[in-house]
Formats: sequence, structure tokens, C-alpha cells
Amino acid sequence: MCSEVFFQDTDVLMLYNSRFDGIEDPDGDANQLMAIGDLRGAVWFEPFLNVQARDPHRGFRR
Repeated sequence: MCSEVFFQDTDVLMLYNSRFDGIEDPDGDANQLMAIGDLRGAVWFEPFLNVQARDPHRGFRR
């Protein structure tokens, strides 16, 4: 239950399992079958579309 509440998406954890080699490719059969999406490193830091983006001028806490 905690994983569902605290994490938006845990599909990225499959990248650490050799059974899922190639799963990061959105055009791959396994990826499409499980409707995972793009897990390639270039898109890791794009925001989820259902979450409001943080104000880039807000700064950070210390």
C-alpha cells in the first residue's frame, strides 16, 4: 500500500533486473504488451503529465 501511495510509478525498477533486458524501449513487444512507456534515460526527468510542474523560480530549501 505504501508504494502505491508514495510512488507514482515503479516500472523503472525493472531496469535493474536482467530478465527485463530491452524493456526500456517503448517500441519493444514486452514494453507494449505491459503498456509501460518509455524507460530510456533521456526521459527520466520529464514530469508526469498528471502532476502540476513545480515553479522553476521557487528556489530550494536548505
